[in-house]
Amino acid sequence: MSLNFKSLERSILSASRGETDGETARLKGLNAKYPDLFQTSVSCYAHDVNLYTLAGNEFKVDGWQSIPPSKVIGYRKGTHYIEQAATQHDISTYPLETNEQIFKLISVGKIDMMIATEQLIGPRVMLNESAELVILQPALERHGFYSYIHKQHLAILPQINQQLTQMKASGEIDSIQQKVANTFLKKLK
Repeated sequence: MSLNFKSLERSILSASRGETDGETARLKGLNAKYPDLFQTSVSCYAHDVNLYTLAGNEFKVDGWQSIPPSKVIGYRKGTHYIEQAATQHDISTYPLETNEQIFKLISVGKIDMMIATEQLIGPRVMLNESAELVILQPALERHGFYSYIHKQHLAILPQINQQLTQMKASGEIDSIQQKVANTFLKKLK
């Protein structure tokens, strides 16, 4: 097995076309938009979706509707739930390829906030000596993520579901998730 890191949008399109075997972790129900992908029955992990802003610009979060309309939010391009929420709640967004691009645009004042998860970003991010991003609480929402396989592998989906069920019950999935999160957090320090 190997993991190929691509932009979020390119990754799902490659999986949908059968260029890759599937997707490791995506939101529930994506097979409605990508009918050649089949979702596993077991959630691989879940995380809270949080807003981050510069220290000193905090406000009370009470769902997507609490985001001030004058604020521009950076996010990773291809994050479908953010795109959907932005449309539903008339939120100004700025899609970018990497978190580093988002950090840079926040530090120069082009965007005001970012949407990310504490598991992958941590509670605080130092942008430079004088600028710090802080997490806003509570979270906007919580999402469960599922693996998807291309239809060419549909015959093995029951075995994958069985193995994921065992891994979830033994705590192995949680252990893997924690190791991945720790790796990302170390890169940010």
